[in-house]
Amino acid sequence: MKKIAEGVFHVTGPILCLTDEMIDALLVECSSASKKRARINFHPSNKSNVQEMIVALHKSTQIDPHRHLNKSESFHVIQGDVSVAILKEETFEPVQLIHLSAGSSHCYYRLNEPLYHLVVPMTEFVVMHETTEGPFIPSSHDDIHGFDSDARLPVESIKILICQDYNNDCKAHSM
Repeated sequence: MKKIAEGVFHVTGPILCLTDEMIDALLVECSSASKKRARINFHPSNKSNVQEMIVALHKSTQIDPHRHLNKSESFHVIQGDVSVAILKEETFEPVQLIHLSAGSSHCYYRLNEPLYHLVVPMTEFVVMHETTEGPFIPSSHDDIHGFDSDARLPVESIKILICQDYNNDCKAHSM
């Protein structure tokens, strides 16, 4: 496992396996990284048609609402709990909340449409397998920067709704 940037590792080889030692190293990096997240890229390059990563998120990480244009995204939770709020484009009001938990019947999610969504770790750490389509092009997603956010629900308000719903132990439902 080679570190290629803060919070980013890469593995290469004909056969790749995730180990407990790799997860431990990822969690250490996640704790110290400025964005409080880290990943291991299992795909050969940014040009690969399939991008597979093991991602660790600390509960304090800030991921802005965003969408992926012309790409799908899936998560399989390996450790911890994470929630995903699917947001109404005009207002960012949650229209669906999805709670994923490692080892439960709700541990996988796939988003096939370019819907705005917010990813929120619910436990101190979350480790998940994320898959998306490549190649990786930084401009292929559309986050809230550059939008007039006055008419939109603030991210902190969305997080409060997610936490309230998560504490009610609801796994997925429309709002």
